[in-house]
Amino acid sequence: PERDFVETIDLLNLLAGLQVATNPFQAEETARKALAIQMKKGRANRPETGWCFKVLGRALKNQKNLIEAEAAYKEALRVFEKIYPPAHDTITGCQVELLPVLLALGKMSEARDLTLQRVAVLSQKLGPEHPEVAEAMHVFGRQLRFLEEYSEAEISFGKRLNFDERC
Repeated sequence: PERDFVETIDLLNLLAGLQVATNPFQAEETARKALAIQMKKGRANRPETGWCFKVLGRALKNQKNLIEAEAAYKEALRVFEKIYPPAHDTITGCQVELLPVLLALGKMSEARDLTLQRVAVLSQKLGPEHPEVAEAMHVFGRQLRFLEEYSEAEISFGKRLNFDERC
């Protein structure tokens, strides 16, 4: 039955999620197994499939396989964006996980676009004065500073400081 099937996929995702930190290669295998089941059943655009891709992205990121991690996160976003509205926590959470992968791959403009898109969605959902909006810019600035992209980081931190001064 459908309920048992969804529970099986949820359990595989949970298991893979737990394995990410301790054994990312095992997590990758578990996530790929869950994805294979989903695809075989014709469930490519279901939330569970998006979660499979997201967990796969985490496993690949922990393996330092950033190119495949990027592809997995983007596939998760593609699935989630068909299901949820743009401001849904599932989408913004996946964007947060994709951002450091893009930065590590040197895809600064794509990372910037993703951050600005996320900030716009959060601003619309929560209001431009909400602390989460400022925090999104602050996190982006920290990641840029780490990568020695100082001029970009200064812009991002400046936006956070402007927010803090208004509050």
